[in-house]
Amino acid sequence: MIAAGVDIGGSYIKAGLVVVRTGRILQRSTTPFPGGKGPEAVFDVVEEQVRHLLGEQGMTASDLRSIGIAVPGSLDADRSRVVHAYNLDFHDVAVRESVEQRFPGVPVVALNDADAATLAEHRYGVLKGTRTSVLLTLGTGVGGGLILGGKLFAGGMGRGVELGHMTLRYDGRHHDCGNRGCVEMYCNADALKAGAPGRPVEEVIEGIRAGDPDMEPALERYTDALAGALTSIVNLLDPEVIALGGGVSHAGMPLVEALSVKVQKRSFSHAAPRIELAALGNDAGLVGAAIAHNNL
Repeated sequence: MIAAGVDIGGSYIKAGLVVVRTGRILQRSTTPFPGGKGPEAVFDVVEEQVRHLLGEQGMTASDLRSIGIAVPGSLDADRSRVVHAYNLDFHDVAVRESVEQRFPGVPVVALNDADAATLAEHRYGVLKGTRTSVLLTLGTGVGGGLILGGKLFAGGMGRGVELGHMTLRYDGRHHDCGNRGCVEMYCNADALKAGAPGRPVEEVIEGIRAGDPDMEPALERYTDALAGALTSIVNLLDPEVIALGGGVSHAGMPLVEALSVKVQKRSFSHAAPRIELAALGNDAGLVGAAIAHNNL
């Protein structure tokens, strides 16, 4: 069976046709996000992408099992409306209805992008087979998803989890969400770059991966903050695996090794879970959106 997955980001919209059984992407496309034009313009782009991909494969919408839409924000309890997606300027947006109108008869599901990535990693990647695990996505923002009891945990009230908005410093810097000291302020890509003033973040990430000693202060500062957030997660959930995704995770094993040492030292049990690099990379949100229909 084939499903369409769409990962809407603040810079680009990624869409793909996915073989649900294996997670293989048959074909994909990436289009710039039409910033400033409103939600309906975004859904027009989504429709164009999906229909183009279907045409390239000699298929029509009737061949789709479902369409999944991943967004970087919070949704209501039945996942029909985006409550807030600040990076998209989406507020109280009827995402499911808008996409269903463009694809009559095709089931549509919407979900948080980090939850989508967590689903994909649990089905096909490094979280496969776990009953308690965590995915943390580290990029422009910080997000995450939880696997509890072998299933995606969408929150006790159905509003999802926001790992990037846990409080890391009660008197910390203000965030656009209205709170202060959020994990995202200290563990996103800009926070890593701040440890190496004047260097582009891509250069910092590559330098850490390559073992450049000039990047050690940036790695040390960044992992001090991120280890604090991970230690709280470990003390609360005792997960089997913590997976790291997003652009910062491209720093590779030096990042993993530094975090493993610090989390083990700081956690109450002094026994850190396995910390792994996510397997699906930038495709995780797209693939997770595609398989979401029967996995939520």
